[in-house]
Amino acid sequence: CKRLEDEIPNLKILLVGEGRYKSILEEMAKKYKINIEFQKGTPFEFLPVMDLLIAPHENPESSKEKENIWIGRSAIEAQFFGIPIITTMGNLNRGEVLIGKKGIYIPPKDIEALSKAILHVYKNYSDLKDIIENAKTFAKENFTVDKMVEKTLSVYQELVSERWLNLKKM
Repeated sequence: CKRLEDEIPNLKILLVGEGRYKSILEEMAKKYKINIEFQKGTPFEFLPVMDLLIAPHENPESSKEKENIWIGRSAIEAQFFGIPIITTMGNLNRGEVLIGKKGIYIPPKDIEALSKAILHVYKNYSDLKDIIENAKTFAKENFTVDKMVEKTLSVYQELVSERWLNLKKM
């Protein structure tokens, strides 16, 4: 983070939530004099003031198709509103930064890759238009209320059909 503050003059880190690492992160912020604002709530509440959302996961999914993974609700919400995301992907090598079609992906627990990804966004923000538009389109096509209801009903129908078939076999 200190390196990022040197390269990004007005860097402000907003950490949202009450996770188990909060006290450790607060101590580190004080120790290294990092400009982090800790807030209670959900990332969705703070989207209007974000230029970038970082949504790391300790044990992220892997994908042979690369971007076909679940990235979490807050990341989808950010994409819906046109905010670029950095998130983790399980099958990346340490230090690797994947500039995908809908977001930027890094390995879990890799601070160096995270720093590289943040610097990439900062230095190339105007070049992220395609990523932002692809992500926005994906979110709007797949995560509207109607689409979620449709998918939920599909699961229920499948379960009922299976149950019906099993009852007929008895």
